[in-house]
Parts: sequence; structure tokens; C-alpha cells
Amino acid sequence: MDFQNFANSKYGVGLAIAVGRLFPPRLGLLLSDWIAAFLVNREDSPMVRAIKANQWVVHGKENLSPKDLKAKAKAVLRHAGRCYYDLYRSFDDTQRILNLFPNAKNLKEIVTASHSGKGVFVVAPHTSNFDLALRALSLHGLQAKLLGYADPFSGYKIQNKLRASMGMEVIPFSEPDIFSRAVETLKQGGVVATGVDRPVKRRKKSHMITFFGYPSTLPVGYIQIALAADVPLLVLGTAMRPDGKYEIMHTGLIPLERHDNRFTEVKQNVEMVIDIVTGYIKRAPTQWLMYYPVWPEVMEKLP
Repeated sequence: MDFQNFANSKYGVGLAIAVGRLFPPRLGLLLSDWIAAFLVNREDSPMVRAIKANQWVVHGKENLSPKDLKAKAKAVLRHAGRCYYDLYRSFDDTQRILNLFPNAKNLKEIVTASHSGKGVFVVAPHTSNFDLALRALSLHGLQAKLLGYADPFSGYKIQNKLRASMGMEVIPFSEPDIFSRAVETLKQGGVVATGVDRPVKRRKKSHMITFFGYPSTLPVGYIQIALAADVPLLVLGTAMRPDGKYEIMHTGLIPLERHDNRFTEVKQNVEMVIDIVTGYIKRAPTQWLMYYPVWPEVMEKLP
């Protein structure tokens, strides 16, 4: 079994929860660093290759040697380990979560914006500890429906139970009525949230989205839903500070641009979101926890 499959299984998630809850910080973080060092040496791992390809692109395809690229991938995996440790160690500890997200005023602004009487679609990249950020937001009153990937691995069921416990209902993309359910939630003044940087299987070349200067099959459905519900977007990002605490970045409410041509309408709004997401990722490239190849063609060109 590939490590990515194991990590998403009930055994992998169960192990992460046990480490977070039973191991003291020093030991837990040492273990996560060891796992990162072990994984990055698996040169044939699809996950490690995807991380390297993604990091190569976001660093501008600089003159990175194989050693440099390996160091970037290791930094991504180390950061992921730290995020998982913080998530599972802190999930039931309200005060610890509030301490990890000290920008309480910023959090309250997000919640206030999301409950302004009109629905809001919150979109975000997979930067840093996004799940813990959702938990922090839930402590300040945010409730939302999360649009996520249907996955056969049982570990996702455990994660979704944790999300449900904080008032976040997860709706798989495989649900046949997901579009209408999301639109109805937004029209009733609710909040819907989803990630925007994991590529999807589909589309003609004309439907590709430019991301860091290269075409990618990024999703566009969230824009179609927001347009149908006539609601604004809020683009959110999470980052770890040098002191080990986290901050949440957000744009405030962004009204969508309208256009007579439907294709142009969707594409220009997606590109607006991706420009903001690109800025979030550039702030801390090795905190972008994307384990799937966003630009598959790059995989064969790695130094």
C-alpha cells in the first residue's frame, strides 16, 4: 500500500490521532520529522514525486538541484506532520486552539462577514493547517457545509466525523444533487466552503486554468454555484508563523463579476480567485500541502 493510501485509511488517521493525543510535543514533533525524512527518501512514491513537481513550479522552476528539490519536499512533509500533530492534539482543547490562532479579531471579522444576512461561498487552498483553522472558526460561531471529495478510504470517515462535530456538514462531490443543495444553502443565507487547488479529471484544453503560469485542470464548479445563488466569495488562507502559531488570511466579501458570455463569466472569476490563492501560496511555498500533481506534465521534467 502506498503511504498516501495508508495515511488516508482508518489506521493512518487513527495513528495520527493517537500520536497527537498521547505524545508530548517534543516527542510528537520528533516523530513527525522522522516520518518526513523517511518518506522523502522514497523516490518512487507518487506522493513525493507530486510534491516535488508542485514545489518546482511554485518556486518558478529555479535552478533547483535534485538535492534542493528534495529539501523542499522534506520541508512540505515536515510541515504537514506539524499540522497533523497540532490538529489532533488540540481538537478538543478550546483554549489551546485559541492560543494557536491569536488573531481573534480577524476570526470574528470572517464570521461576521459570513453571517451578513446573505449566503457566502468560502474558498481556500490547501495551505498549512486548514482543518484546525475551521475548528478555530467554529469556536467563533461559523457553521458551514463543506464540499469535499468522495473517497473510498475509511480515514476520511473519521475526519468527516470530526468536522461534523464542529458543525461542518460534509457533502461529497459524488452526490447527484450537490449543486442544488449548495445553491439552496447559499440562497437561505448559509455558508458553503470548498478547496480550489486540487486538480480534477475533466475538461477540454480550452477549459484549463492558468496557475503559476501553467495550465491546470483546477475546479470551476464553485464559481458556477456562487453565480447561480448570486452570492459573494470569501477567499481564505492559513499560514504558520515563525513562533509556531497560525494566522488566517482572508479577502473579505468579493462580489462576482458578471458577463454576457457564460464561459467568460466563469473563467474570469476563477482566475480572480486563483490570483489570490497564488499570493497565499507564495508567502510560504513549503506550507502548501498539495499531494496530487497539479501539473502532471511536469512530473517527467523534474531535475
